[in-house]
Amino acid sequence: MEEFLANALSFPTILFSVLLGVVCLYWLFALFGLVSPDLFETDFDFDISGDSVSLSGLGGFMVTLGLTGVPASLVITLLVLYAWLTSYFAVHFLLSLLPTGLFYWLAGSLVILIATALALFATAASVRPLRPLFRKLHRPATVPALLGRTCVVRSSVVDEHFGEATVTLDGAKLILKVRAESGKLKRGDQAILVEHLSDQNAYRIVPEHEFTG
Repeated sequence: MEEFLANALSFPTILFSVLLGVVCLYWLFALFGLVSPDLFETDFDFDISGDSVSLSGLGGFMVTLGLTGVPASLVITLLVLYAWLTSYFAVHFLLSLLPTGLFYWLAGSLVILIATALALFATAASVRPLRPLFRKLHRPATVPALLGRTCVVRSSVVDEHFGEATVTLDGAKLILKVRAESGKLKRGDQAILVEHLSDQNAYRIVPEHEFTG
């Protein structure tokens, strides 16, 4: 354990260790519905409306590397994980043999570049077989097909700025971003989709008992 911590907390692995810690916290919060799983989503990912989006800048770069077709949160997680693993084993088998000094820091900086490059290729290879799965999960759903349907709140809170719910459409369970008056809904409550908020790519919902009452 001591050797593991020494490698994980030494340069350059400590840089990726910090990022890995942030990623783990993000998924922990997402698991409990405290943050949205699409917090890191960008324009090159799928969205529930299925609209096509022009790619430029970062999006074009990701397309070139073959890192599209899955949520950006997953891409970032894999990138950090692979970079951390590469850096950790580089420190364990190579850098630990070098004396502390300028040459060690130069070698460590080179490891950062190599680890990042290898992580990009490894992540691209990993997401390739996952694309068909996410294509099914995020298949286009028209607004009229969803409005009026019953959904189940999955996030811990729902307000005017944040919220998630699941709805079943043709046997498939979809995760939607939803908005509602603060304090009216909590995890597990049933609600009705009443309006599509195109500017947020989200749906306004009301408690089921209010809609039916």
